Amino acid sequence: MTFRPFPEAREYVRSLRLKSKSAWYNRYRSGEKRHDIPTRPDVAYKREWISWSDWLGTEFIATHNRTYRPFEEARKFVHSLGLKDRHEWYEYCKSGKKPIDIPSKPGQLFANCFIVIILRIFCIAILNVPCGITI
Repeated sequence: MTFRPFPEAREYVRSLRLKSKSAWYNRYRSGEKRHDIPTRPDVAYKREWISWSDWLGTEFIATHNRTYRPFEEARKFVHSLGLKDRHEWYEYCKSGKKPIDIPSKPGQLFANCFIVIILRIFCIAILNVPCGITI
């Protein structure tokens, strides 16, 4: 099978206005496919491939490819929101107001920072000794 050149195929795919990789595969599973555009463009166009967001023409950046604010800055921003609990945090994240450089699940990104905070609390509250551990 001969596929369209990458730029032409990408231009066509972007005209479909699909929003996600899942939408791409759903379209192909439903039978709405062109034979001159591969189902797995990431494999067929390996040399030219950038990302699914580039292929589809969306501005979405996969979470593992994002650059986030440092922990201290992110914490300061979140505290400035005055949220009372994690439920309010989840609602805020779903609202679309959260900046892209603030993680929705900070525990995953800042795991090491949380360990340091827990150690600080342990040193001060439990052992009653100053803690020299820093982030």
